[in-house]
Amino acid sequence: MLFRSVVAAVLALGLSLALFGGESTTPAKPVSEQKLKWWMPRHEHVRALAAKGGYPVVFIGDSITHRWEKSGKAVWDANFATGDFRALNLGFSGDNTENVLWRIDNGELDGLDPKAVVLMIGTNNTGHRKLEEERPIDTVLGVQAIIERVIAKCPNAKVILHPIFPRGLPNSAIRGRNAIVNRALSLAAKYVWKNKVLWCNFNGRLQDEKGALSKEMFPDSLHPAASGYEIWAEELKPYLAYALGKGKRPRESRLSPPEPGKLTVTPTLSTRWLRFDAKEKRLAVKRDEVLALKGATVDLVMIGDSITHRWEKAGKEVWEKEFAGMRVLDLGFGGDTTQNLIFCLKHGGMLDGYTARLITLLIGTNNIWSSSAEDIAEGIKTLLALIREKQPEAKVVLMALLPRVQLKPRKGSDEAFPKLPKINELIRPLADGEKVVWLDIGDRLRKDGQPDTSILVDGTHPNAAGYAIWAEELKKIAR
Repeated sequence: MLFRSVVAAVLALGLSLALFGGESTTPAKPVSEQKLKWWMPRHEHVRALAAKGGYPVVFIGDSITHRWEKSGKAVWDANFATGDFRALNLGFSGDNTENVLWRIDNGELDGLDPKAVVLMIGTNNTGHRKLEEERPIDTVLGVQAIIERVIAKCPNAKVILHPIFPRGLPNSAIRGRNAIVNRALSLAAKYVWKNKVLWCNFNGRLQDEKGALSKEMFPDSLHPAASGYEIWAEELKPYLAYALGKGKRPRESRLSPPEPGKLTVTPTLSTRWLRFDAKEKRLAVKRDEVLALKGATVDLVMIGDSITHRWEKAGKEVWEKEFAGMRVLDLGFGGDTTQNLIFCLKHGGMLDGYTARLITLLIGTNNIWSSSAEDIAEGIKTLLALIREKQPEAKVVLMALLPRVQLKPRKGSDEAFPKLPKINELIRPLADGEKVVWLDIGDRLRKDGQPDTSILVDGTHPNAAGYAIWAEELKKIAR
């Protein structure tokens, strides 16, 4: 049967994606009966408080937020118990993103019309689950789901989003994992939610210049002492004032937290790992598809940018005809660059949990506007190494970048387009003819030596005829 949507098949069978590890975005109560003994009464208590209304500020989170009622109580009483910033604390110790989603879905924001919602969540997702159980992108998508619900429930509020606070030792695995999540969330706040979400990052004030936590401020290397809550209140109040219309939008703290060395991206590549724009919802959909494939064998996985993505549109009929009876996964994301794909493969779990027989890689055409041919080739080399690491038994089809022509004037085209043949020249030796096979369909997309605009209809993307050529050539390799 043609593989169209694994997720739809899973739901048709009445199964939950949580069975496959997608817990972070699936609303759920805690599984511990012991925890539920206090968790449910607290839920009922705060839901009753919310129903009464009258809170201009709401805090949402886990134990770090919950402990405003203990270690941070004096600071809370002085700043958030009364007055303009009177707040309701919806922090629950031990909560993951899915627990927060359940609480929101079950009334904890009903009756409220806050001007500010303060959110920090995720440290239990990364701290309590192994990396193979939850990838950084899963945690990011869990936080994203919370923000979408908050925006829907509290349309008049600004969401003040904090990064996960530092925990453990500098350069530890958990610190590195959280840094990946925080980096992605900071980009999402800037590019996706824009004026609805304010990124409030003062992690640099919670650690020394080497990233170490003091015992005085973090006695257990996770939860702040009173001094940490004092810094939190100090940094937060200008954001609250702005959200309540009583001040200017604050600038992010100039103190940036140290980045663990192991997270440094190859210098020739952009450090902007993940560009969030219209594709964040596709990330969630594709991650669900991957999770539902756990333990399965996939005949063909296609990785790339919009040219691969459009198999689902311009190439749809070709896809259904030529790949009938095969299990095929399209991991194309419109607008992707090599660095975007490096994030998705390294930190997004897109090649994890299943076995691929054949993988195509077509990427780099979006890099030509800002990177050299050598840099782009280096990015493709990095991607091949990641594919080999994640799927060591798969045959990889390394595709030459397709020819392009600019149909509408665009500044920089004269410098960008000549890079394409140079990139192909640089990456072709990466194919050994066995584990990595070279596929260049460029000549079949040209007419009289120029890109054929009857196939490359916008100068870049193939129509159905182009996808038919691609499928024909690919099936020769797959035999």
